[in-house]
Amino acid sequence: MAESEASTMIDNCRLRCWPRYKFAKCRFLQAEVDFLGHHISVNGIEPSKERIEVIKYSNLPETVKELRRYIGVIYFYHCFIPNVAENQAILNNYLKGKKSNNNNKIHWTEESVQAFQISK
Repeated sequence: MAESEASTMIDNCRLRCWPRYKFAKCRFLQAEVDFLGHHISVNGIEPSKERIEVIKYSNLPETVKELRRYIGVIYFYHCFIPNVAENQAILNNYLKGKKSNNNNKIHWTEESVQAFQISK
């Protein structure tokens, strides 16, 4: 589709949909866009750089609640992380049974610290 055709389609949509959308806030024909924590470009989809930095520099969680939050962030990007299930299996053990109370402190072992570092 040529750019002029796309502009015509956008103008037609603008005429039909004007009351529902704030076209001043819309951006069309962008080569790159950040959307819901992902960077979408002509090269494909990848995690946003800001979120990667948050994961990369995160500290070792002290409570089960913090670990749940960390695992949730990692799972959101699971399709970009190789062997994510194997690396998270050890961390998921802290979320089972009596020790899974949100306020419980985590007693890290060498193996679990290593699994945390690998997941980053």
